[in-house]
Amino acid sequence: MAWSASGLSRQLMVDMFSSVILANGTGSTGWAGWKNSGTPSSFKVALYDNNVTPSRDDTAAAFAYGGASWVAAGAATGGTGASNSQVYQAVQWPQAGIALATGSTTAATGGAGIAMFDAADLASGTACTISNAYGCFVYNDSITGPVSKQGVCFNNFGTGAAVTNGTFTIQWSANGVWRVT
Repeated sequence: MAWSASGLSRQLMVDMFSSVILANGTGSTGWAGWKNSGTPSSFKVALYDNNVTPSRDDTAAAFAYGGASWVAAGAATGGTGASNSQVYQAVQWPQAGIALATGSTTAATGGAGIAMFDAADLASGTACTISNAYGCFVYNDSITGPVSKQGVCFNNFGTGAAVTNGTFTIQWSANGVWRVT
């Protein structure tokens, strides 16, 4: 079954609010880069084909980069470097993903009770060839606990996106990379 929606990790929210993850980057968990504004350098965005079935209700281990949510049985599709459902091209859109360049966590304008995280759009190198990218996975590349490379959210593109010898771009929604109400 293929993924058909976007979602925020429920376990991430539980871990943050129960102080398993310390959002200010202190403590033993290594959660760094979660800022109100600036460069969230520890967050990366990896691309995936339509063979994965992520769930916002997965455990932290399953929702982490390389976890069960992101490893599909069978051969992957997606052009150069497609591996186990991940879609990438060395240098252009690396396997581990591209780091978010800037970002901010804010109370959404015009929406009572809405908090959101937004970031600058992402672009590959200019000679990228990727196909069947159905969505992306945002994760913290520097976190060490409760699991390494803990996932934040997944964003479904709605269709298989592709580019041939050009620039693959993710333009984040006006609603942000993720939002909660």
